[in-house]
Amino acid sequence: MPKGDRNNHEISKKRRALINSVANPELRNILFKESLQEGGENVCVGKSVFFYRGSNLRFGRNVCIGENVSFMDEKMIKIGNNVWIGEGTIVYSGVEIGDNVWIAPNSMVHNSLYVSEKNREARNKNKNLGADEMYIEHLAILTKDLEKMREFYEKYFKAKSSERYHNKKTSFQSYFLTFESGSRLELTTKKFVSERRADSLGYAHLAISVGTQKDVDDFAERFVAEGYPLVNGPRTTGDGYYEAVIQDPEGNLIELTTDYIAQD
Repeated sequence: MPKGDRNNHEISKKRRALINSVANPELRNILFKESLQEGGENVCVGKSVFFYRGSNLRFGRNVCIGENVSFMDEKMIKIGNNVWIGEGTIVYSGVEIGDNVWIAPNSMVHNSLYVSEKNREARNKNKNLGADEMYIEHLAILTKDLEKMREFYEKYFKAKSSERYHNKKTSFQSYFLTFESGSRLELTTKKFVSERRADSLGYAHLAISVGTQKDVDDFAERFVAEGYPLVNGPRTTGDGYYEAVIQDPEGNLIELTTDYIAQD
């Protein structure tokens, strides 16, 4: 390693150690911002952040970084505005992350990421959230067979899965599934899981818009043909949905719907 690079590496190592030794979140955010090549207004940083240089990091505004996130910044990494990076994520050298991108925990980001045009309008509505402007970030399902459930939602609903997260101390494991609309579903499992009783209080169903009424009919026929129970429909409900209700591999109810049409 050339002498100049070696000196820069040692400086970065000391800077990381200082940032991660600070318990006060506000001071940690200030120190991290000072390590960046550019930007970092209103950045928030979790514990145990890692970077090689810091001078190869360019941040936009309102970036939130979870704990144990690593930036492999041998080459420039650019982060846009209003970005959330989940804990345990690794962002690799040369990657660019666009505005309004949310990255699931324990992801491995090898390629640049941008919000699609289809998602951009919905995300922009939420980019400056206040106490009176909230939204559902994701739903979670506790499962017995994590892999089977992941494959089901990937196959039928085109969900994209994160890397599998495994906490060996607690036995907790999970995937985050992201749908084309930007909605997210977390599938989880752990060592001891009790059976869910029918019609118990709490989670009732997941509704997924699949397109037109014909799409609902086609999906319902496909699920029946492939052995999944059709619980109800297809039909138009009194509150304005055209839907069919099926079950996923572990019996959770899924409403296959068209977009909601408000009634006069």
